Amino acid sequence: MKMSSTTGTRRLLGPGDPDHLDPASGYHVRPGQLRRMLSRQLFVFAALDAPGPDGLHFVPVPDVATEVPTLANGGVDETGTRYVIRLRGGVWWNSEPGREVVAQDFVRGFERLAHLGPDHDALRYFTDTIKEVRAADDATLHIRLRRPANDLVDLLSLGYVVAVPREHEAWAPGTPPGTETLSNGPYQVTRSAPGETVLTPNPSWRQESDPIRTGEHARVEVVAPAGDEQVRREIADGVLTPAWSWGVVPGSRAAFPEDFPGFTLNPYLVFNLRSPNANRAVRHAVAHAVDKVAVDEIMAGLRDVVTLPIHSVLPPGNLGHTAGRPALASADPDRARALLRTAGRPVLRAVVRDIAFQREVMASIAADLDKCGITLDLDVVAPPRRFYGDILDPDKDGEWDLALVGWTPDWFGNNGRAVLRPMFGTGGSGNFGGYSEPEVDALMDQALEAPDPARAAELWRAVDDVLLRDLPVVPLLAFACMSCAARTGSAGWPGMP
Repeated sequence: MKMSSTTGTRRLLGPGDPDHLDPASGYHVRPGQLRRMLSRQLFVFAALDAPGPDGLHFVPVPDVATEVPTLANGGVDETGTRYVIRLRGGVWWNSEPGREVVAQDFVRGFERLAHLGPDHDALRYFTDTIKEVRAADDATLHIRLRRPANDLVDLLSLGYVVAVPREHEAWAPGTPPGTETLSNGPYQVTRSAPGETVLTPNPSWRQESDPIRTGEHARVEVVAPAGDEQVRREIADGVLTPAWSWGVVPGSRAAFPEDFPGFTLNPYLVFNLRSPNANRAVRHAVAHAVDKVAVDEIMAGLRDVVTLPIHSVLPPGNLGHTAGRPALASADPDRARALLRTAGRPVLRAVVRDIAFQREVMASIAADLDKCGITLDLDVVAPPRRFYGDILDPDKDGEWDLALVGWTPDWFGNNGRAVLRPMFGTGGSGNFGGYSEPEVDALMDQALEAPDPARAAELWRAVDDVLLRDLPVVPLLAFACMSCAARTGSAGWPGMP
């Protein structure tokens, strides 16, 4: 990105409009990042290029809250189910007349989460955890939980948990950008038209009451490009960089060590456990047959993509990740053939999205499996939106055995609720293969309730161990994803607050 020294304007490129600035409806990179500039939260994660306390990434820090509640400071009771959050003063709405943000504004924000819809993962994070939120007075919130949750402050750091003024109650979620005119962040929306959104400084915002953001730009423009050629030209000229870009070139693995924050499990193979073809011997044979290094080399050809072969469902940057776990990166055809001695030569129906690099990855996997005695009957699904919405819908009995998928969590760090629970918990929204194991469900409950972070990490590793034993999925690569946390506004991109 480049800021003009004369105009003080930062120009951001889409593609597309930053729709749904309302925090109860947006779920994409652009609105998440803009909401972070417009709205104050109780807690936030620092920008991805700015480590938090003790040099750690993805550790929540106070925003409007005065401090992170703990047992020692009286913010959490001994049961771990009652929280007291005190708010700082000097945070103002740009209303007429102006007024300070109060605790009831945050209560209103919680109430509006219902607009996310009952099937929205983010709503479930909160309804599964929080029993009651109330304002004890203008500067104090009381939160009562259903059960202890060591990730509550992480949940409260998502961009959905923002203060909402009473004036907003007259507006419906999903109203067009620009109609949410009230702001308590450093910027306010001054123009919203097809293809362009303009932010300018909020005169009611005060730097001394905001420990996270800055208001250094006189103008922020978000424009939709006319096409791919404009994107390439603007990037080449140094005018801007896409918000989701790492700013690296293909193959530059050295820029990102294994413990760099922001890795997701993407891609990976998931088995349809409702199918008789996905028995344990076949699953383990597939795991030994796939050459993950070959898949990694395919991904290395994509611009601004950094991946690492992995043999874990918990990538680096996620609580419980085990560094140094054997990667099984190179294929072991002999081991795969030995596992198939009693299974014959299975034929598996595999589904993949109609995206070029996805098809290339699946073709590589098909060649590996063929060498070991497994035939893939490949079904390319188009348009791609049908893939998750129809073919892999957990509520539908799709006729498939193996699928190439990815999973993107809403935040990193202490995020087992956003990774392992939806992917492998019984009935989880991302549990595409129908995996259900009481041992795993119980371990996840214990991990979420553990008051000691070290114990929680140990329990998440135990979940990982059971999953590698059962192999409902075959992990392939850890994918460095900056935009994943940015889409909910839970983390800023480099150079932005």
